[in-house]
Parts: sequence; structure tokens; C-alpha cells
Amino acid sequence: MNSKSIWRRLAGMIGEWTHDFWRNVGYVLSRSIYSVRVEAKSNIPESGAALFVCNHLSYADSIILFGTIRRRTRFIMEDIYHRIPVLNWAFRGARTIPITSPLKNRRTFQDAEKTAVEALQNGELVFIFPEGRLSPGGEQIPFKRGTMRILEHQPVPVIPVAIKGLWGSFFSHGGGTPALKGKPRLKWRRRKVVVKFGQPIEENAVSLEKLEQEVAALYADIEL
Repeated sequence: MNSKSIWRRLAGMIGEWTHDFWRNVGYVLSRSIYSVRVEAKSNIPESGAALFVCNHLSYADSIILFGTIRRRTRFIMEDIYHRIPVLNWAFRGARTIPITSPLKNRRTFQDAEKTAVEALQNGELVFIFPEGRLSPGGEQIPFKRGTMRILEHQPVPVIPVAIKGLWGSFFSHGGGTPALKGKPRLKWRRRKVVVKFGQPIEENAVSLEKLEQEVAALYADIEL
């Protein structure tokens, strides 16, 4: 085995360790704050690439979801959070993919798209919030075309996901103030949160409209 192979294997081992470490951190943090129930987890593929699409109600969504999936998963998230001191270190360890609007920074947008495609080509799982921003009023807003652009470059099964219970929390826009503004309200009981995974949609049957409908249907079917 040559030196390049050794370094490549070592980098892979370190990557797996850091990913698992931050996934466990996300699991402990989210389950300490919220009472989380996961439904239809069997729809998560045990192997092979897949793209997850989910509604976006709060800044806590990704932490809860990250701690829910045991396989290594790349989360696409807004670039602004990657510039926050300390958190930047955690996000890099968790191998998140920073993205921003192409109107703000086309290079970052293109790099994110390329990284997501490469991850899928390598058989990994990729998670995206296709609304592109937090829901301003609790309702699902139209999905952006970024999801389809990724699938055009690398067709893979798509798994719709819905998360419910975080609207009205400190991390959402539903608490009477914008997310992360004001003071968090402490409660004796943990807020109930439910994550539900839908049936995989094969790549030849995917459309943006179908994804919107599937995620909305999953959300409506959840009982807290």
C-alpha cells in the first residue's frame, strides 16, 4: 500500500469519526430539548445514494434530522451559518454543504451543487430543504428548482420527509418574533416533534410538483 492510499484511508476514517461524533451530539442535544418521534424510518435506504427533501419550519430542523439518520448524510444549508465562530467547526466536522442564492454568490451556489452531485455519485445520502428558507407563516412555501438541478446531473431516488411540532418555537418565525429573537420560553414538558419519512420516489417519476405534494401530505398525516 503506497503513501497516498494510506493517507486516503486515514482521511476517510477521520471523516467517519467526526461525522459520527457530531451526529451523536445532534442526537443528544435534540432529544434533550424535544420529545422526538420518528415514523416510517424503514423508508431510509440501508445502502446507495438518495436525496431527501423536507419542509423547513425552524433552525432546529437540521439538528433533529441529522441525529435521526444513522448513515453518513450531507446536509445542504445556508452559507451564513458556516461563518459563525465555533459552529463553523461543527458544521465542517459534520460535512455540511454551504449554499447561498446565486444572486448573492454564484460561485458558492455552483460549488454546493457540484458537491451534492459528487456525494450522490459516491453513493451517499444528501439532505436538502427545497423551500430555500424558513417558512414565514407556518405554511409550506413553493420549492425552488435547486432540487431538480441536482437530479438532472445525478438521478437518484428521492425520499420526501416532513417534520412537525417546531412551529412556534424559539427557532421558528412562529413565536411572535422572528426566529432567534426575543427570549426562549422554558417549559416543564419537552415540545413534541415528529419526523416522518415517505416512500422513495424513483428518479424517473420525480417532479417538483410531486415532491411538494408528497411532503405536504406527510405533514398533514402527522399527529402530534
